[in-house]
Amino acid sequence: MGYGGGLSCYVVSGVLGLLLFPSKEVAVYYCLCFGIYPVVKAWIEKRKNLVLEWMLKLAAGNVLMLAVYWVLQKLLQITLTFRGVGSWALLAVGNVVFVCYDIAFSQIMTYVQRRLLPVLRQAKFI
Repeated sequence: MGYGGGLSCYVVSGVLGLLLFPSKEVAVYYCLCFGIYPVVKAWIEKRKNLVLEWMLKLAAGNVLMLAVYWVLQKLLQITLTFRGVGSWALLAVGNVVFVCYDIAFSQIMTYVQRRLLPVLRQAKFI
């Protein structure tokens, strides 16, 4: 569906999440990180330069993580602490988790595109 379809899906699901989720923290994570990242990832991966792609992905991931942190701390007044671990340590761990998430997301999308979509098309579901 392209970028327009991806952005439309992100906006609608983000608004519904903010309206319907009892935990605003979860909705913030989705709206500022996990919801928009597939669109950002697709845009970044058009570069076809692996080093540049990872630099851009890590930069985007850090900006998104810092945005979540700021919104939770400043707007929703939710304190993020983890047994005395500092914010920079959380950001470092967040980067490791982010890289794992990106790799897993790529593998899932490859499976969907190569295996699942042909089956759904053949069965006339899409």
